[in-house]
Amino acid sequence: MPAYLKTSKQTFIKPCCLKKLLLYVSTLIFFIPASFSILQAQQIDTIYKILHAPVSFANKTARLSKYSMDLSASNPDSAMLIAEEGLQLSKRNKNDTGIADCLMAVGWSYYCFGNRDSAEYFLLSAIKLYHNINDWQSEGKCLINLSYVYQDGDEYLKLLNCLKAARPLIEKLNDEIGLANIDLTMGSTYGDMGLYMQGKQYIISAIAVTKRLNRTDYLTTCYSA
Repeated sequence: MPAYLKTSKQTFIKPCCLKKLLLYVSTLIFFIPASFSILQAQQIDTIYKILHAPVSFANKTARLSKYSMDLSASNPDSAMLIAEEGLQLSKRNKNDTGIADCLMAVGWSYYCFGNRDSAEYFLLSAIKLYHNINDWQSEGKCLINLSYVYQDGDEYLKLLNCLKAARPLIEKLNDEIGLANIDLTMGSTYGDMGLYMQGKQYIISAIAVTKRLNRTDYLTTCYSA
C-alpha cells in the first residue's frame, strides 16, 4: 500500500483539473445503468468525496491511489481507471509523490489483470521515482509488490534481487513479520532453484522470528516451505 504522504506545502488541485475530473464523475453518475451494482455506485460516491475533501492535493492523490489499490483485487477495471486519473492529475500538478503513488497503483492493477510485463514497467517506474525523492518507505513497499509479479512468473533471479533490495528498507520500518516473509520467500525461491543449502538459512531465520513473536499462525507456512 502507498506510504502516508508527508508534505509541508499545502498544494490544492488546480481548478481546471478538478473540474475535468468532477465532470467525468458526474457523467458516470448520469449514465450509470440500472444493472450496475450498489458497489459501483459506492465507488463513484467515494471518488466524489475524495475530490471534495478539504485537504491538500497530495492528500487527495494519496487517497485515490490507496482506494485504487484496495479495489484492484475485486475490481481491477475501476482500480485502473482511478489510478490513471490520479496519475494524470499528479503529472499536471508536477507532484512527484502523487505520480509515484499512482504509478504503483496502475502497476498493481495490471498485476491483478494478469499483465505482468506492464505491471513490472509501472512498478519499476514507481520504485525509481520513490528512490529519487528519497521516499524509502514507499520504495520498500513497492519492491514487495513487484516481488509478487516476479514470483507469479517464476522469475527467480529477478525475485531474489527485488527482495534483497527491499529487505534493508523493510528492516528500517521495524516490520519483523515483513522481514520473516521476505526470508521465507527467498528461502523457498532458492529451493525452487535447487539451491537448498542457500535457502535453508533464510527459512531458519523466518522460523526463528515467528517463534519469537509467537505467531503460530505463520509457523505452518514456514515449516511447509
